[in-house]
Amino acid sequence: MQVSRSGFYYWNTKPVSNRSKQNNTILLDIIRFFKRSHRNYGSPRIYKDLQEDKIQCSLNKVARMMHENGIYSKLSIKHKKVKIPRNNVGFTANILDRKFDADHPNQKWVSDTTFIHTRQGWLYLATVLDLFSRKIVGWSMSKHNDTALVIGALKMAIKNKPKEQEVLGLPQ
Repeated sequence: MQVSRSGFYYWNTKPVSNRSKQNNTILLDIIRFFKRSHRNYGSPRIYKDLQEDKIQCSLNKVARMMHENGIYSKLSIKHKKVKIPRNNVGFTANILDRKFDADHPNQKWVSDTTFIHTRQGWLYLATVLDLFSRKIVGWSMSKHNDTALVIGALKMAIKNKPKEQEVLGLPQ
């Protein structure tokens, strides 16, 4: 480095400027609010917290200080929008017709699938719900969201129901 010895010692021994002291206190407050938010807040929310705490600084300064010190909020996972096919050929008629109450157990079932993000990736869950008791009577989990997932949940529900009862839409 092309620095004179006297210049280096001057830089090394000079007192900390007022602006540096102010920036350090703001940075400590940013870190405090960031940790309080469980590392979820980005610069706009941190800036709002600083303003509520009567600490004067700009939004750009908060964003710059967070970027320079490697303080980043957790990024949420974007979900893909599901495309609904326009042709309804091959779909079963709506037998339930939005009547979600049942007089007896195992009279009406409904099913749904959902996805859960795990450390190993996405995991899909299909459930079959009895509308009388609102209990899950069958479920299935898989790495793939396909018909085998739903069929597995339906097979478990059919296996657990009494033989003599008939469920809406299921043949005996």
